[in-house]
Amino acid sequence: MQQSHVLNGFELAAFIAREGAEWQHGAMREPLEPGPPLDLKGIALYCLIDADNFFASSATEPEIRHLLMQLIESCQRRFGGFERVHLRLYGGWMAAGALTQRASQVAQLVSAAFPLPMALPDRTVLRGDWELAHSLLSNPSIRFEDTWRRRASVPRLRLAKSPQPDGCVSGGPQCPAAILRHITRAGSKTCPVVGCGVRSDEMFLTAEQKQVDTMMTADLLDIARLEQNRVVCVSDDTDFVPGLVAASHASSRVGYCNLDHSYDQDTRSTLATLQIQQVSLPKARQ
Repeated sequence: MQQSHVLNGFELAAFIAREGAEWQHGAMREPLEPGPPLDLKGIALYCLIDADNFFASSATEPEIRHLLMQLIESCQRRFGGFERVHLRLYGGWMAAGALTQRASQVAQLVSAAFPLPMALPDRTVLRGDWELAHSLLSNPSIRFEDTWRRRASVPRLRLAKSPQPDGCVSGGPQCPAAILRHITRAGSKTCPVVGCGVRSDEMFLTAEQKQVDTMMTADLLDIARLEQNRVVCVSDDTDFVPGLVAASHASSRVGYCNLDHSYDQDTRSTLATLQIQQVSLPKARQ
């Protein structure tokens, strides 16, 4: 005798999406004949997450859990069912080969807030993994160990109008805007105060992420080429738009998620024309 198959939460959502059944008052208008169980084996969802863009620096465990669950549920509604979820978090995790404080903080929070596998309220189990991205999926043996860099001084600042912006009542070399312009021209520039010899590269320290966006884009393209996988790019940064466009040529299972809806209408229209799915989290952040 053939055994019956009970659909789990992911399979049921995919089944409903596939059949297009309409629900009314808790029941289907027309009964559906039982079909063969959906085979989700081997289907994976990859969420490529720009961590600093996704998680606020003050985010708590409940907030992170809420964000990630909303993301996964929204992807499920958009792409259908999947067997496993892989969360890759991108950021400036390494400084000269050592883990940064921010990396340790994020790892501890995500580990506590979102342990996998995880039992869900509907008694199904969410399987998968999460990781801080230190290397490319296509070549994990090469680690990028200097993605958080500090440098002396600050980028050169330019005035909106020279010699002073419109409406400036100070004017002359003592105008704070003019002082900033002078100091940031080079790290060797000194403080304009008489008798002060402090250099610009001794006053300021700039920290920035390096190689992170290109690592995330490279993974996006690699995953798009893998059969059956779904991949969503989670960031408000429009620098990822060219990567999304390129990935769409390899797969129709590519999506993006903007927490702050920062993409303008023209960009969203272009992505929609290429059938790049938008995953919405309308209440993810208050």
